[in-house]
Amino acid sequence: MDNPLKDMVDRAENIISIPADQVNLALYLRRYIKIASKRWGMIALCTVIGLAIGIFVALKLPNKYQAYSTIGVVPSIEVGSAKIQEESSNYYENQLEYMTNASVRARIEKRLASYYSSSNEIPKYVIRAIKPPKKSFYKLVVESGDFDFCKLYAQIWPEEFLRYKQELREKSIETTFSSLKKDIMFYTMRLDQIRSNMIAFQKTHNVASAREMGNAAQQRLDKALDELEQKKAELMMLKAMTK
Repeated sequence: MDNPLKDMVDRAENIISIPADQVNLALYLRRYIKIASKRWGMIALCTVIGLAIGIFVALKLPNKYQAYSTIGVVPSIEVGSAKIQEESSNYYENQLEYMTNASVRARIEKRLASYYSSSNEIPKYVIRAIKPPKKSFYKLVVESGDFDFCKLYAQIWPEEFLRYKQELREKSIETTFSSLKKDIMFYTMRLDQIRSNMIAFQKTHNVASAREMGNAAQQRLDKALDELEQKKAELMMLKAMTK
């Protein structure tokens, strides 16, 4: 015969052995099911309203498309055996600014204008230049309601950016070249002045060049030595005559 007391103890042990988090989850789930069963009409109404709003917004708002290009930019270029180093301070931040500045955008829009008739204006668009962390390339993103426009803009953007960069580089080289020309002219004038002063000095001191100055000094020294030896010889002759 089964022992009723033992059965009660076994059931109690089984209940106690259930983890507390499972018990809480079961209680919450049961509570929410009861609430949903009592208020299912409100839940269904909210779901229908949300779907209706989503459909209305999707139909009312224009389509939005996105296209992008990637481009790699490095702070130095090699031309033959020469290596040109661009500015290193905030280099990558400056490239982001160049990519989205007004000059580059105007160049792109000028090229895009040829693809649109006078009656059709260029669509509204948004551009973003993104540099992924620890990467040397940039992502040029275009968003617009015209898919073909997005693709075309994304194709032209890197080309016009590189042209703009090339013009900046050429202007920088031209500025540096002009500065070097001024320096060369300054040092040439300074050298001419030094030569003029040297010629004036040579004329004043009756010498023609540094070599001639040295030769003249050596000649004067040799002459003085000859005169000294001559005086010594004359002195010896006088001594011999007195004996």
